[in-house]
Amino acid sequence: AEQQPFPVKSKQFTADIGGKETQFVINVYSNRVFIIVTQNGKPGTMIHVSRDAGAGGGGSSSLPRVLIGKRDDYISVYAKKIAEVVHMKCSKSLLLSLSVSGENPQDFRSIVQLLGENGIW
Repeated sequence: AEQQPFPVKSKQFTADIGGKETQFVINVYSNRVFIIVTQNGKPGTMIHVSRDAGAGGGGSSSLPRVLIGKRDDYISVYAKKIAEVVHMKCSKSLLLSLSVSGENPQDFRSIVQLLGENGIW
């Protein structure tokens, strides 16, 4: 029998975001995309965002649901924006592990942009 390639697509990279080393891990499974963004090597807040089936062609998503961790407004904004980037090209649900410090808008834009540029979904 011929071996099938490992079914999980994966990508890892590191970037300097606001002077902090930020690690990114993207795993694409058959039913979801799992993204880790961490500045301290810890998993941080776990958020689930599923694709809104009622949304037309756009990248609209349902509200982020915090599974474990902080329930801050900026965490929800991160999750919603990252989900929009993922859902523009993929209908799988998103599981996001986010551990970033501060609420700097430039850092936020940089993280979202890097995920968009490095998407494998």
